[in-house]
Amino acid sequence: ILSAHLAFLEDPDLLARAEAFVGEGNSAGFAWHRAMQEQIVTLRGLGDERLAARADDLLDVERRVLAVLAGAGQGPAALPQDAVLVADDLLPSQLVGVDVGKLAGICTAGGGPTSHVAILAGSMGIPALVALGADLLRVPDGAAVILDADAGTVRVFPSAALAEQTRGAVADRRNRAADTLRAAQQEGRTADG
Repeated sequence: ILSAHLAFLEDPDLLARAEAFVGEGNSAGFAWHRAMQEQIVTLRGLGDERLAARADDLLDVERRVLAVLAGAGQGPAALPQDAVLVADDLLPSQLVGVDVGKLAGICTAGGGPTSHVAILAGSMGIPALVALGADLLRVPDGAAVILDADAGTVRVFPSAALAEQTRGAVADRRNRAADTLRAAQQEGRTADG
């Protein structure tokens, strides 16, 4: 994913378009924004879900370059332990920028299963639900949430009993995963020896 982002930064057509805007007397930030927006609009207009997801990667690269041009530092987002991150959508750099050790899951109103954020979350073992719709954005900050990615459900303000049951299920799942990882280091054998 990061290699794809680097390829965008090295795209000669994109760079030429940005340089043309600078040549017209525009600032570097404006030129970069305009050149990227042209590409984003083109990709989203093709009607292909996978290419539209790549438009999000362009948006991510655009945002990061503009932050550098503005001299703005991008520190990691502060999360409480076992946080479920609820957002309209996430960009790959935003996910990489959080302390994943504190992240219990991700829910987004937009996005899709082929987005780089969904792929990254899966590879990092982070439960994620995407494309849940605008109602998700009504979840208040700090609300207790149970994300069940297997069932495709999000429960807001669950009962204390359900919250405790879920904590136990999560602990059991983590223990099974740790046991499986330890067993993966053992010599493999067929059932008959």
